[in-house]
Amino acid sequence: MGLRKAVDTATVRELQLRAPAASRRDRRCISSSMQNKTIFATVDNEQDRRHIEAAILRFQHLVPTVETLFKNLGYLEIGAKILKQEIIDSTPRMTVRRAILANCTMDDNSIPVENSEGDFVHYRVTGPDQARVLALEQLWLFCMRHFPHLGNATPKKRERTRGSSHPGDQSRL
Repeated sequence: MGLRKAVDTATVRELQLRAPAASRRDRRCISSSMQNKTIFATVDNEQDRRHIEAAILRFQHLVPTVETLFKNLGYLEIGAKILKQEIIDSTPRMTVRRAILANCTMDDNSIPVENSEGDFVHYRVTGPDQARVLALEQLWLFCMRHFPHLGNATPKKRERTRGSSHPGDQSRL
């Protein structure tokens, strides 16, 4: 059985918003759920279960919910629109990444990278490809931080269905 077929609603609910690599409590909860077969219940092979558990416990980020995934995609969409409208020439049929990487030039092997607002550190790069990728990341981060001032793009508000139990729904608290 493929891993995708083994992911059920209980598994998604148990894993969402956990940070297994950062939280001892989340690691214990996930390990317990794997041992009790509350998550990935259809995976019977013990070796497969150990591999799945090890991979989950190494996950370095917060496990997103479906809702946070779509919300984050909305912010990425804003960054893409800003890059297309404000930075990239309207080159037809070219991805944002391809257009930026095609137009980046490198004059030096040291690239300024903004660590925090107005605080720059110079990174040494090994060549033009590394410089282009670093430049692309810096442009994305700039657009994401400053989108309110760079255009008229705003995050789309999703309509909640009646009776939503969204964590921010004050009537449910």
